[in-house]
Amino acid sequence: MLYRDPPLDGPAFGDDELVKGPQRSVLLMAVGAIRRRLKSLIAWIIGCLAAAAIYIMVTPAEFAATSLIILEPRRPAFLTQNDVGQLQQNLDTPQIESQVQIIKSGRIVSAVIKEMDLASDPDLTNPRRGLIAWVRDLLFDEVEKPVTLPVAVFSERINVRRVGQSLVLEISVRASTPEQSAALTNAVVAAYLYDQVSSKLVDTRRTGDWLQSRIEDMRNQQQAALAAMRTGIAAEVPFPAADVRILNTATPPSGKSFPKTTLIMIFAMTFALVTGVGAVVVGRLMDRRVWSVEDMAETIRKRCITSVPRVRGLKLKGGARRPVALELATQKPWTRFAESFRTIRNAVLNNGQSAPRTIGLVSWRHGEGTTMMSANLAHTLAASGASVVLVDADIRSAVLTRTMTPDATIGLADLIQPVDGVQPELISISRSLNFLPALQKGKKAEPFLFVGSQAVRDLLQDLSRDNIVIVDMPPMSESNDAVAMAPLLDGVILVIEAGRTKVEEVAQAIDALEHVKTHVLGTVINKQRELPGA
Repeated sequence: MLYRDPPLDGPAFGDDELVKGPQRSVLLMAVGAIRRRLKSLIAWIIGCLAAAAIYIMVTPAEFAATSLIILEPRRPAFLTQNDVGQLQQNLDTPQIESQVQIIKSGRIVSAVIKEMDLASDPDLTNPRRGLIAWVRDLLFDEVEKPVTLPVAVFSERINVRRVGQSLVLEISVRASTPEQSAALTNAVVAAYLYDQVSSKLVDTRRTGDWLQSRIEDMRNQQQAALAAMRTGIAAEVPFPAADVRILNTATPPSGKSFPKTTLIMIFAMTFALVTGVGAVVVGRLMDRRVWSVEDMAETIRKRCITSVPRVRGLKLKGGARRPVALELATQKPWTRFAESFRTIRNAVLNNGQSAPRTIGLVSWRHGEGTTMMSANLAHTLAASGASVVLVDADIRSAVLTRTMTPDATIGLADLIQPVDGVQPELISISRSLNFLPALQKGKKAEPFLFVGSQAVRDLLQDLSRDNIVIVDMPPMSESNDAVAMAPLLDGVILVIEAGRTKVEEVAQAIDALEHVKTHVLGTVINKQRELPGA
């Protein structure tokens, strides 16, 4: 007795209206795409972090000691002729920016290089090159490289910035060692003090001999600044004539200041997440392939019966495990794979007296799983108590025939153009399942065989009197046989491979079948990938 489950909820066969639930939001679509591409996304993040780590390892480390000075403009005790009638005012932003440029000027840098005897220092004449410079040299090896000047290299390593809106300037110099960084920073500060005192000294000399005592004080301050510049150790004496006061001297830093490991790794992680997730989401929004039942419900005006999960390692192209794939639904009955075929069975049988007796399974192209789907559906129906005949109608490739009955002596191709004495020969697979091959062993199909002939119609009618006939049809994009045979069947199920078949191809296949008055029972998504955590 044929076993039938209670009817499933949802529209019956023949309902051509779009089956829609609530429209999925872009967020849910993006989450699904991220979960589907989670392994690729993780690999991209790891790759970005690895690239950042390599950059950190190959980039020479630099240290930056910091010194703070404050600009203290004072009204002079004696006014020169140019200063008469003018009041000393606080420095404004342009004046402070001018002092910043003075500190980084070639005059200050040259003085430090001269007094500290750095003209032949290899760190300035032949600085270590980072990854970016190495790649640039590799790509442009034949381009003449500019001559490295110590003054230019040293100037690039000086950093001067104003602290907020105050009169405090922060001065730092990058160097390969903490001690050298502190010494160079203090030397730059001392050179700036020397330059300021020297300028004031020139102005003061013009006021006459009555300022001789003040000149002596300035000379003492000048000599102290010069000594600090030579040694790299900040002087302890005040420098009132320079209108500058040292707030703190530079000391060797405890860690490197360049490259900034934490900042680079955070940037790499952020870059990887933003670009990776963005690529996945944008790619999903632009992807026209069918991935899930929801994609079908939103775009195709045909009922999607169910989705069949991907089963790895079971292919029909070769190998000892091929027969297992053809009856996996009955061999592993408690799996989601088997449950999906029971869903198809219920949809086929729960139509009362109008239940189709001849059912074809067709796909748009080869390799989408029509053969495996046909065989498993036939085994599932037979296991439920129905008498089933499985027909291999793909006479061009005959994959099902070569797999199930490689020694067949007669096939469908022999019955299309009947010859006297040739009768259909069904091969018994099980008690309730028989098989009709496509070709004889070692024979190729004639190129002009017409599978929509009256002989095939009569054969299907004869087989369907006492059996449910499941027909494995050829792909529509490679042969017109499916369109020719489809009108002879009670209904056709369109097989769609998840992540391969495009929405336009599904629509084109349905239009071609309906154009020849074929009853499209619905669609089935095959090889549905299981999402992580699902």
